[in-house]
Amino acid sequence: MFENNRREIPASYRRIFCELYRASESDLGLDTKTGIFTATPSSPPALPQALPGAPSPEVITYLTNVLAEHTRADALLGPLYLVPAVQAQLPLIDRLVQSARGADRRPVLELAARFAEFCGWLYQDSGDTECAMHWTNRALDYAQELADPQRVAYVLMRKSNIVTEAGHPGQGLGLANAALNAAPDLTPRLRAVSLRQLANAHALLAEPREFEAAVDQASSTPLKG
Repeated sequence: MFENNRREIPASYRRIFCELYRASESDLGLDTKTGIFTATPSSPPALPQALPGAPSPEVITYLTNVLAEHTRADALLGPLYLVPAVQAQLPLIDRLVQSARGADRRPVLELAARFAEFCGWLYQDSGDTECAMHWTNRALDYAQELADPQRVAYVLMRKSNIVTEAGHPGQGLGLANAALNAAPDLTPRLRAVSLRQLANAHALLAEPREFEAAVDQASSTPLKG
C-alpha cells in the first residue's frame, strides 16, 4: 500500500524505514511533506548495436542466479526499487534471444520468459498496469515459441490477474478460461491458481454460483501427486 502510494506513510514509519535501509528520506525517494514515494524507474542503458555472440552456459547460469537474487530482493526492497535493475537487463536478454540459434536458443527463451514475467509482476505490484501487461505479453511470446503449454497457461493466468485487478473482470474471466484450456493436463498447483483467478473474476462480475463452483474446484484440486 505504501509503495503503490495508496496510503500515506506515517511519520513514525518513515523513521523505521530510514533506519532499516540506512538511508535518508530523500534517498528513499520519499516526499517529506506528503509521506508519498516519488521514486520513478529509470531508462535502461543503451547497448552496442552489434548482437552478442551465442550465450554460453556460464552466461545463462549467471543471469539465472541474478534473477533468483532479484526475486529475493523483491520481498526486502519492494518493486519500485527493483524495477530499474530488472528492466536494465532486459535489453541484453532480448539481444541474447536474437543471437541464439539451434540448441542454444531454448535455454535463452526460458530465461527471457522468466525475466519478462517477473518484470510484469513488479510493474503490477507498482500499480502500472500498462507496463505490467507489456512485459507479460512479451513473456507469453517467449512461452509460445517454446511450445510449453504449462508455461503458456501460467502466463495467461498472470494476464488474467493483471486485467482483473485493473477493473476488467470480463477480460480476466476469458483469460482465466484460456489458462485452464492451454494444456491438456495442467499441474495441480497451476490448475488451482487458475481456478482461483477464475473465481476472482466471477466474484467481481457478481456471479455467485459460478464463483462457488470455481472455488470448490480449486479447493478440491490436490497440490501433490
